Amino acid sequence: ANFQRILELTKGMAHELKNPLTLTLNSYQILRAEIFRKDQRLERIETLLSVMRDANKRINDIVETIDLTFRSVSNLKEIFNVKKLVDKSMTIDFKQELKEQEIKLTLNEDIKDYNLFITGPNFIQALKNILKNSINAIKEAKENIKKEIKISIEVNKTNQALLIKIRDTGIGISEDYVKNITLPFFSSTSQKTGGGLGLAIAKFLLQNDKIDISFKSDIGHWTEVTLNIPKERWRHSDGD
Repeated sequence: ANFQRILELTKGMAHELKNPLTLTLNSYQILRAEIFRKDQRLERIETLLSVMRDANKRINDIVETIDLTFRSVSNLKEIFNVKKLVDKSMTIDFKQELKEQEIKLTLNEDIKDYNLFITGPNFIQALKNILKNSINAIKEAKENIKKEIKISIEVNKTNQALLIKIRDTGIGISEDYVKNITLPFFSSTSQKTGGGLGLAIAKFLLQNDKIDISFKSDIGHWTEVTLNIPKERWRHSDGD
């Protein structure tokens, strides 16, 4: 099962890299021909350079996602407080982007009341990928929206699973996209964001702790990601 999941991710990474690499190579060939033209068009050259820049930035983003993810992969399970896990996912770069984009991050106070028995580094990286996708979705939404990411927590009374919900006010995803969004190389946002790969990796990292990831959305308004943590993987932090 692990081999199959790794194989699927590898295919996704190859697909993600293929598109920007093709753009770069094609742009190079056209640019080279343009340079040797007698009637060079500066505007066209600048456009091609812009395409190459964006494609290479995309490649760099993909490589960084892969590198940061698998550098942190762990199999050691320990007890972690949910609030501390969220805090550790808030890197300096992440906080800076929230500030620059004027996105408000809201945490329900009761998240500190729960502990998880999981592989902490995997969970933190998965949460980083989810939050990054939320930021990208908000960046692509209409400018006059209320920019907000909210993290809340509740217990499913039916099966006693712990539900951690991350809700953003971004562009949302259609009903058809919801069932495909965690597939490698699938992205609900533009090809610049790498959302599909990040969420596929998040799903991969969470599966080792039997944590399910699901999505709900109202397209054009919001998306909510739910992490479903089975009852044997959590307890109240006060010991009750």
